[in-house]
Amino acid sequence: MKIAILTNLIQDYTGHINIGDVFIRFGLQHILNEALKPERIEWHLISRFSKLSQQDLNTMKSCDFIIYGGMPQYNNLDDWKLYYDDEIWDDLNELNVPILRLAGGGGYPSEFWTPQEFSDHLNKSELTKMVLQKSLLHTKLITTRDKMAQAFLDSQNVESTLLPCSGTFACRFRGVEKTDNTINAICLTAAYFEHREDRDRLVEEFKKTKEYLELKTGKPCLYFAQVKKSDLSHLKEWFGNHIVHVDNAMDIIDYYKHVEYCVTTRLHFGLPIHGIGGKVVLVRVDTRAIAGEELDIPVIPLTDYTHEKYVEIFENDKFSKETTSLQRSIDFYKRFFTK
Repeated sequence: MKIAILTNLIQDYTGHINIGDVFIRFGLQHILNEALKPERIEWHLISRFSKLSQQDLNTMKSCDFIIYGGMPQYNNLDDWKLYYDDEIWDDLNELNVPILRLAGGGGYPSEFWTPQEFSDHLNKSELTKMVLQKSLLHTKLITTRDKMAQAFLDSQNVESTLLPCSGTFACRFRGVEKTDNTINAICLTAAYFEHREDRDRLVEEFKKTKEYLELKTGKPCLYFAQVKKSDLSHLKEWFGNHIVHVDNAMDIIDYYKHVEYCVTTRLHFGLPIHGIGGKVVLVRVDTRAIAGEELDIPVIPLTDYTHEKYVEIFENDKFSKETTSLQRSIDFYKRFFTK
């Protein structure tokens, strides 16, 4: 079977902010490889961060399916939109190839919005609803990764299935397994701290959590700058010079096998670590973190984060013990491809 997947390529990521799209793609590839066994998938990776070329279109035309996977996917297009939010569907619809729209989430910079509030905001936009209808022309399957996206699609009477984010299983695709040689990690998004009035308080809370994890585990707790250009200088200023930074998705994923306890504002730092057995707390800086709830991962809004809340999770072992999400996802896609 030939499948084209519209995604973020490794070369897209270097210096780019959205590492999550790479991991969503890795996870989808692992899940579908398992679901379609013993049939082999011939994968064709297509970047969607620039207008599709004629070569891209020819490649996709020759495939059995096109996967539009990852990214938040669902947001109010009157707030912002890019080529891959809108115009790409005009190009894809010309191909007349079945499309699978997978692992879509809700994207909006709110720590506290509920799924209903998110859906209501998107439904204010006629453009958003028009583009959604356009995207359904050749779409044969839709899955979401969080209740935000699911609420919007439900409001539009669009059939979709809520599954754990495929980025959770990125390490499986790369053969990265948890080791006994562990550390702890705090990965923070500098942009969400930079102009906050409570920044200094939050910095002190995370410093307390770092010291606590080192004391309780006897292992170092490292600060990570997932995006070197936007995170590194600020994190150095706030937390000191010893910040681990990376330049691409392949470098950072190798660290994940060593992480035992993780506190992070970045969804796709935390999910892949959870996927191989790490103990994760997600700090919600926007609507994306709610995807952690589908995996029973504790989620704390950044405004509400205190070291005491982390201690309460740690001391009472309130970390996720969910272990069935991978097989559930494999079984779901197996049913789709065999029906």
